[in-house]
Amino acid sequence: MNTNLLLSVQNLSVAFDTRHGRVAVLDNVNLNLHKGETLAIVGESGSGKSVTAYAALGILDPAGKITSGKVEFDGRNLLGLSPQEMRKLRGRDLAMIFQNPRTALNPIRKVGQQIEDVLQAHNPGMSARQRKEAAIEQLASVKITDPARRYNAYPYELSGGMCQRVMIAIALACKPRLLIADEPTTGLDVTTQVVIMDLVHELAQANGMATILITHDLGLAADYCSRVAVMHAGQVLEDAPVANLFKAARHPYTTRLMAATPQPGISLEKLASIPGQLPDLRQPQPPCRFSTRCDRCLPECTAPGLTLMPYSNNPSHLIACRNPL
Repeated sequence: MNTNLLLSVQNLSVAFDTRHGRVAVLDNVNLNLHKGETLAIVGESGSGKSVTAYAALGILDPAGKITSGKVEFDGRNLLGLSPQEMRKLRGRDLAMIFQNPRTALNPIRKVGQQIEDVLQAHNPGMSARQRKEAAIEQLASVKITDPARRYNAYPYELSGGMCQRVMIAIALACKPRLLIADEPTTGLDVTTQVVIMDLVHELAQANGMATILITHDLGLAADYCSRVAVMHAGQVLEDAPVANLFKAARHPYTTRLMAATPQPGISLEKLASIPGQLPDLRQPQPPCRFSTRCDRCLPECTAPGLTLMPYSNNPSHLIACRNPL
């Protein structure tokens, strides 16, 4: 048993029942996260990145159902826990920074009180004075100026970057062992994006947290993460250390994704788009859901049994492809 393994997602599949039929959103997703590690999950919008996190934390929309798989946190199967047991873990051991802080924060409660809510839920022995002091300290830790005054502010009185800092303060109030940051820089200007990512990275290192960064920005993944998992249409297609992936990506989708990413010195006209569209997941899908968009697709690519396997016997570089680069 690997005692350094913190989170293990094994063959996780999720489907949503909609008015237009059942949508198989996740297909046998496998991910591992070790203690203190930072993992980026990247891919196009709609690839299943956020749904993977929601399923792991037990906060799926009621229409979503986990149809198979296992999610283990520190050797404990989260999918077998009751809602009450999960509530004890969320906020204390597992925390999440949501994509849009303005919708995630309660608009009619002061931000300091919202930090206190987490402290009260997981530290019932704290007095009201201790909770307030701890909340102000949390605001200071995320570098909010004049934290005692900001404690009494409402979300609408703060900028988008400040609201995101408040979200980080709430997420880290109980010093969780795992932090999931879901597109934490969406809607922020470039300068603020860097400040927020530096802050998340700094606090994660200071608290010894493992971190999952959900993003479509390959630049953020390269700068802040030690490993990257690439998702497409609910499948993990490649999983490798960040240096390996950006030096020698092996899955055709990963290389297409990189070629479509803006880079310094390259004009937008020279960017190569990914052909086709994400598949209609209401319909039966081939084993590789990228095969209909792939210029390297072979007849054997549509055969059953495709799994995430070590590339060229390298246990740290996993790939789900029968005709890799």
